[in-house]
Amino acid sequence: MEQYDTAVFEGAQGLMLDQYREDYFPHLTPSSTGMKNIRAMLDRLEKRDTEVCYVTRSFFTRHGAGRFDTESKEIAKHFELYDNTNAPNEFQGNFRYGWFDLPEFMASLALDRKHMAEGEKLSIAVTHLDMTEGMIICPTGRLMPEDIAYMAIADKLYKVSGETADDVVCQEVMEKALSRR
Repeated sequence: MEQYDTAVFEGAQGLMLDQYREDYFPHLTPSSTGMKNIRAMLDRLEKRDTEVCYVTRSFFTRHGAGRFDTESKEIAKHFELYDNTNAPNEFQGNFRYGWFDLPEFMASLALDRKHMAEGEKLSIAVTHLDMTEGMIICPTGRLMPEDIAYMAIADKLYKVSGETADDVVCQEVMEKALSRR
């Protein structure tokens, strides 16, 4: 890593599957997801010019068994949700769909943000917006992607409405949101 100007890390399988999320036990991954392990590497290398980008779909998903508070077969049918890469299999089970759980999303961010260093930039990326009419679909209604970026006090928002780089729109989050820090 010392030889490169830019490195990209993927924080494992999702914040709600972190090995220490006892509220989702026993259906967890046997590793720390999110920034914990990445922070240790960055600290060792004394890297500080970092953008932490939390990626979420405009709805929630889950493989196989385990707690899924907002699971809904109806939204999968209504929005014709699909995923070509997550076919049912003996190891992960069926791929499940549900409403975007805003309180859980914000709580998961708060737990993981403690591993961010001061001054690091925070971004939110919302994918699959092409499937949900450009909105985040919650049980109580729909949110604009800008809404969760604002609530997360993010610096940038990436809106993804397809499968290519041309389908990604990056925008700065309003100054008003950033002044809340």
